[in-house]
Amino acid sequence: MKRYIISISLAVIVVVAAFLFMGTYSRYQRLHATLNQAEREWRILSRQQAELQAKNRILARTRSFVERAKSLGLERNRWDTYEVEIKEPVTFPEAREILSQTGSGGSYYFIPRYLHMTKDLSQMKEGAGSAKTAKPDDASGPKKGDVLMDLKGSFLVRAR
Repeated sequence: MKRYIISISLAVIVVVAAFLFMGTYSRYQRLHATLNQAEREWRILSRQQAELQAKNRILARTRSFVERAKSLGLERNRWDTYEVEIKEPVTFPEAREILSQTGSGGSYYFIPRYLHMTKDLSQMKEGAGSAKTAKPDDASGPKKGDVLMDLKGSFLVRAR
């Protein structure tokens, strides 16, 4: 009989130990999942904080630039804008002259938006949506050129 009592006692101890182990292991898994989630959130927050600091540095440099520009008199209402749109055949010397004028100087700046030059003059189409073909002073027909120039941009000129 003593053996049965010892066997039953050991069986009860094993069952209680297994129950306690399973409860503890389940709690460990929940805490481990919570820890992984917290670490993921920490990495996300750290990355967002770094991005915020980078954006704040950019914003500070931009503010500094704007303040410096204002101190030099570079305000929007003190500049006039002139749009440029050329789409016509030009000779090489004319193209060189036009491109040299699209630089920037002390009182004007050129903002290019589009430049395309091609030697295929057949791309020049007349129509409502396209630019007009330039005519020479004697109006004897379409202008001859070496290349077709398509230039769009704006000149910013200091107002006086």
